[in-house]
Amino acid sequence: INAVNPVSVNVAGTYSASATNPVSGCVSTQTVSVSQNTAAPSVNITASSTNLNCNTSSVSLTGSSNAVGAVYAWSNNVLGANNLPSAIAINAGTYSLTVSDPSNGCFKTATLGVSSTPMFSASVVVLSQINCFGNNNGALQIGILSGGTAPFSITNLNTASSISNVSSFPIVLNNLSAANYSILISDANACNQTLFATVTQPSALNLSLGGNATLCEGQSTSISANVSGGSAPYAYVWSPSGGNSSNLTISPTSNTVFSLNITDNNGCVAQASIAIVVHPKPNAALINNQLVGCSPVCAGFSLSAIQQPGYQYSWQFVNNQSGSVTVSALYRPDLCFNVPGSYNAGVVIS
Repeated sequence: INAVNPVSVNVAGTYSASATNPVSGCVSTQTVSVSQNTAAPSVNITASSTNLNCNTSSVSLTGSSNAVGAVYAWSNNVLGANNLPSAIAINAGTYSLTVSDPSNGCFKTATLGVSSTPMFSASVVVLSQINCFGNNNGALQIGILSGGTAPFSITNLNTASSISNVSSFPIVLNNLSAANYSILISDANACNQTLFATVTQPSALNLSLGGNATLCEGQSTSISANVSGGSAPYAYVWSPSGGNSSNLTISPTSNTVFSLNITDNNGCVAQASIAIVVHPKPNAALINNQLVGCSPVCAGFSLSAIQQPGYQYSWQFVNNQSGSVTVSALYRPDLCFNVPGSYNAGVVIS
């Protein structure tokens, strides 16, 4: 066939071209093979991370290809020029990169997914306060409300003690003493949150006993409890009397130690004791009971009981006719009487 020179073809194959000399009629033929390049370029995406979190706010995306002079085209709102091999992603989503080979116009697309983990939300509540002053039975409960990536770790910053590999909540921290606590929560992405809570305790339960600790045989006295702190109301148990009020009236016949145990509304206990000293009655007897003689009649008086250290003596001699009174504070008084009559003599020993 007659053809223009040159000629274009769009199908691979073997083509022959013949030329005829119109004068001589001689013919010359030549064969040529035409191949077709249809190979798509390679495309690959690598990323600095595939997860956005509290510590990773952006991801670096890098594309590569084996095509010489490859042309790059990114999609899905990357930062930077979308015709460069590298791009920045700041949002979760699926990112695609299309690479074109300028030598044959072929192209290929690859995709990469970027996820996002929101910052976790944690909570702390005081599960139990201290019941008695100085105890360590407080408790805190830690909960994760949302977000984060397991496993978590929990660190008590007050004591530097930690619980690791926590995957389920709530978690209870027991055996706590009264304090202001700081609790650090960390997830697998090293995201951190610090929680604050206060464990309180009542004031110390204090008990003391008051009252007259010395009395004479046959006398009564009252002892009372002085209570402060703790949590009212209080329960009282006296020993050995068994009373159950804050005051106790007693009449011991000998030296006795009285104890009181109190229990407050939280079950806290305090104990106190008081020693009661009982002085026995002195054995007194008047030796001189009748005096006869010329006025004035003088005589000495004494007791059959031996004088005791610390005892006090109070004598009274009362004239039954005139009512006059003669007194003395001596153990053995010497008295003179000018008026005859009968006298009542008495002594009080204390």
